[in-house]
Amino acid sequence: MKKTLIIAFQIFMFLGAKEGHFINPIISGAHPDPSICRVGDDYYIVNSSFEYFPGLPIHHSKDLVNWELIGHGLHREEQCSGAMNLVDVQSDGGIHAPTIRYNKGIFYIITTNVHNKGDGSPGLMRNFVITAKDPSGP
Repeated sequence: MKKTLIIAFQIFMFLGAKEGHFINPIISGAHPDPSICRVGDDYYIVNSSFEYFPGLPIHHSKDLVNWELIGHGLHREEQCSGAMNLVDVQSDGGIHAPTIRYNKGIFYIITTNVHNKGDGSPGLMRNFVITAKDPSGP
């Protein structure tokens, strides 16, 4: 009887320990500097986008394996001109290392825009915050 219980327990543990199958990368393409935020049963990830527009891609997942692009933190042209210059940014500049957070019904993306002049001098770095009630956009 004791041996039967031990075998049944081992089978139960083996079946319960089975992990889901996935192949890296879980999000294809270039998506560096990921930051993930969990809200209930939903996960949201934001990545660096450097000089590309629309910028700050936001993906959604329920299982951390299957991801769907739901929007971009920078999606309007007026967000990327003036002080937030992405128009003539160097290839080593742009939007770096964002983080996404959720608090009291609001999503926050905090990140830095690096604008290098291309002459070897230190770049201008501007931190900024984007907020929205819906992670896919305002």
